Amino acid sequence: MLGTIHKKLSRYIDLANHLITLCGIENRKTQAIRTLSEGERKQSSICNLLASAIASNKPENYGRYYQKLSELYAKCVLKEMREETLALLEPVAPEWADAIKNRVGIHGDVTCPQTIESAWKWKQFAGIIDSITAEPFEELQHKAVMLGNELRRITAKVAANSAWYHLMLRTERNLDMKQALQGWKLTVKKIGKGTGKNAPALKKRARELMAKCQKAVPAWIMTVNKAMESLDPASNTFDVIIVDEASQSDISALGIVYMAKKIIIVGDDKQVSPMAVGVDIDKMNALRDMYIKDIIPNWHLFDAKTSLYDIAGTTFQPLMLREHFRCLPDIIGYSNKLSYDFKIKPLRGAGTSRVSPPIVKFRVDDGRREGRQKINTKEAETIVALMMACIEQKEYEGMTFGAISLLGDEQAQKVQQIILQRIDPAVIEQRRILCGNASHFQGDERDVIFLSLVDSNEGDGPLNMAGEGSDQSRKQRYNVAVSRAKDQLWVVYSLDYTRDLKNGDLRRDLLEYADNPKAFAQLTEKVKAEAESPFEEAVAKALIASGYHLVQQWEVGAYRIDMVVLYNGSSVAIECDGESFHSGDEKVRTDMERQAILERIGWRFIRIRGSEYYSDPDKTMERVKRELNEYGILPETILNEPAEQPASALLDRVKIRAAQILDEWHSRSNDIIDIPYEPVTTTASERVTTLPQKKGNKEFEQMMIVPSSPPEKSQAKGQEAEDSVRRTEKPSAERTRPSAVSSIKEDPQNRTGQRRLMSSSKEAIFINSLKAAGIGHIDNRAQSGIIWVPLTDVDKEHIEKIIGECGLRYSFERRGSKATNNQPAWRIMVD
Repeated sequence: MLGTIHKKLSRYIDLANHLITLCGIENRKTQAIRTLSEGERKQSSICNLLASAIASNKPENYGRYYQKLSELYAKCVLKEMREETLALLEPVAPEWADAIKNRVGIHGDVTCPQTIESAWKWKQFAGIIDSITAEPFEELQHKAVMLGNELRRITAKVAANSAWYHLMLRTERNLDMKQALQGWKLTVKKIGKGTGKNAPALKKRARELMAKCQKAVPAWIMTVNKAMESLDPASNTFDVIIVDEASQSDISALGIVYMAKKIIIVGDDKQVSPMAVGVDIDKMNALRDMYIKDIIPNWHLFDAKTSLYDIAGTTFQPLMLREHFRCLPDIIGYSNKLSYDFKIKPLRGAGTSRVSPPIVKFRVDDGRREGRQKINTKEAETIVALMMACIEQKEYEGMTFGAISLLGDEQAQKVQQIILQRIDPAVIEQRRILCGNASHFQGDERDVIFLSLVDSNEGDGPLNMAGEGSDQSRKQRYNVAVSRAKDQLWVVYSLDYTRDLKNGDLRRDLLEYADNPKAFAQLTEKVKAEAESPFEEAVAKALIASGYHLVQQWEVGAYRIDMVVLYNGSSVAIECDGESFHSGDEKVRTDMERQAILERIGWRFIRIRGSEYYSDPDKTMERVKRELNEYGILPETILNEPAEQPASALLDRVKIRAAQILDEWHSRSNDIIDIPYEPVTTTASERVTTLPQKKGNKEFEQMMIVPSSPPEKSQAKGQEAEDSVRRTEKPSAERTRPSAVSSIKEDPQNRTGQRRLMSSSKEAIFINSLKAAGIGHIDNRAQSGIIWVPLTDVDKEHIEKIIGECGLRYSFERRGSKATNNQPAWRIMVD
């Protein structure tokens, strides 16, 4: 029994275990088939084949399909990475992502293109460029300028606020320092002009307070005189002192140098220097001889006419600032030619100004210098009229104005007097209108400058030569005067420079330049192109700038001369020695032999060594000019034909408006505007008459016609026209006075040579409407382009309605003008 159990029971147990295992396998098979047939897997061929192999109990098929499924499953990581990459790529490059997703063309290859990174960067940059170019360049440029200006404004504001913040931190925490600052401020205020009885004591106290004030405020801005009064050289020292406009500071500014550890002296010896006006020369010379004679180098230069800049220049080599930002190129071009040998580089664009042209020559034909006085009233009045005309134009909106006399202070005072009479004080303040001589403007600038030459010529021959002046004073004044204008320079003159001024005259030089500013720039370009070395170029530019007629690379037979200066058929050769082809014993000997040969046939030579020129260019060129003068070679005009001034509608408007302004100021005895106002009464018998041509300024040549109604037109109006006349007629006693029309006399001799102003249709309609309504008017179109309608009992709105219907510009002048006997009137502008 037991044996049977032992033998069979173990087998049943093994059978039960296998049965349990088999049930598990069946469950797994069922689960596997269900899993392989769920969802998207039932669409998979490999999943279906694998499920079929499991269901049919075919292990070989199962093994094969399972292997394939495993290989596919291993690629899921790559598939997920691909999908993630496409998801990132699609928003920024949808077309590229779609091509990769659908494996179009090369995007279906197994390997990626090797240039894919470069292609991606190129596409990015192309997109950036496309987005930039999509916005117009002008708008971008405008935005850049605005942002740049805003950045500078904010930066300046931050810097200023930061400076004040640190100053407040320093002073608010130190009561003694705060008291010293306030005390110094009040003390200086009490000093005033420094002429009071207590002034010396107050100045002493101010210097004592400054010792504490200097520690509170690190940077001080003062005039030289104020600094000498307020600072104590024993206790007030600065790390750096900057002296601006040092070329105008005389030797009294030397005390400033004592207070500086380092000093920067800024100036220009080509601009106005001290004039020593009102200085006791003998006393100054005595002090110089007493204290510094034979003690310091160049002691003899320490006089009233030597500037601080000149004194510094005897010891230190100046650094020339060549870049110029203020003036338009045509304007600074004159100073460049006159004083700087074309070394200045204008960096302001010619198109940065609203007004053109940059330089305007304006001749006053009837301008006269009044005897020995340095006054030319006509020029002064013309300058003010032109200035007023400019102010009225929208292109000059916001611009500042100045007037400079090139001949003393009297003319500037005359212009100032007229300005105060004619221009509203608020406008003077708003436009910062300033009048003076060149020295008054040094260190200053205006958008528009008017120069007055003042001189005129009443004799037969040319005027006396106006050269560079004592110590080049006149040359310095001209340089300063011209370079004060930022946007436009008007040269107002009364001379015919071709007849009245000699070659080499500074006045002629200015007017010649104003005739054709660009011609001199072209000359310098030609010099640069033909020069064989920088040395030759520098010498040639200096000679051109001085007005000499120069020809470079002059051929004489088999020889060639560096440059030749011509004058009235005479010539002198200029040779520049110092370059490689002039160096060495053999080259020098060859040059001397060539010179000897050419001298035998009449050539004269001036030689310039490079070492001499570069050690002192100004002194060298003075020697050359002196030798040229000894040879009879003088500056000579080389610009044969002045360039025509470019057409400018703005310039025409300014000139016409200035003519109208001058005409209002200066009416003639035989002109309409000198006659007391009477309403104009017209009849059918009135005739068209003309005024004699006004002798005067060619810029303002105009003629006048007083239009009248033809008889047939008057007859057509019939009784209505006659009634209109009767309403405006005066009693016979009053009608004996000359009317505006009857006062004009015909001049048959002049009529054939006169230009008539033809009335436009709207002007004719307007005048006829006034006549029909019985409204008097003064027709002054020829002289000033104005029709005046004086205020009468007629309804104001009715008059303005007539003006408006005719489309004419008008304004109501409460003070009227001389034309209306200073009675209120409408001013109608004729286009």
